[in-house]
Amino acid sequence: MLDIGAGGLNIPQVHSLEEIKKIVEYGKYFPVGQRGVAFARGAGYGYLEHAKGDINDYFATCNRETLLIPQCETKGCLENIEEIAKVDGIDGIFVGPYDLSVAMGIPTQFDKPEFKAALERILKAVKDAGKFTIIYCADFNVANTRLKQGFDSVTVGQDVNFYIDAINEMVHSIEK
Repeated sequence: MLDIGAGGLNIPQVHSLEEIKKIVEYGKYFPVGQRGVAFARGAGYGYLEHAKGDINDYFATCNRETLLIPQCETKGCLENIEEIAKVDGIDGIFVGPYDLSVAMGIPTQFDKPEFKAALERILKAVKDAGKFTIIYCADFNVANTRLKQGFDSVTVGQDVNFYIDAINEMVHSIEK
């Protein structure tokens, strides 16, 4: 995906520090990782300005501009979040609250003290490592709460839900 031009990868279901190290190995160029050199679509087939010069400059640009964002949504990731967040080459952490709550044995029980503590632990670990945090939110109210809590970014709902809600609203307004 990186070779064809993706600006980064959001990697789900990460369980261990070893998996994180493999993600960096495969996703970042030397000296951070061992990604295979490719002047494919993502580099304009070698014609983009950053791909024309010194190979080390190309590596530095790609390593800086390619985001690797594991999702913290498993017990293994949560249990190792302090070490995971510190790994050079990992740019931030995306929290999948639904999967994380399932992994914790409390599906969608976001008000449980242990779930709240897990979010605080993730936020602290990632902030201490100087990285950014993103979290999925089902609606705008949750998004506002998470931003106030300290998350750097949120995703709100899914585009298909926005379309369905808009169509339903239109249909109901016509029926009246």
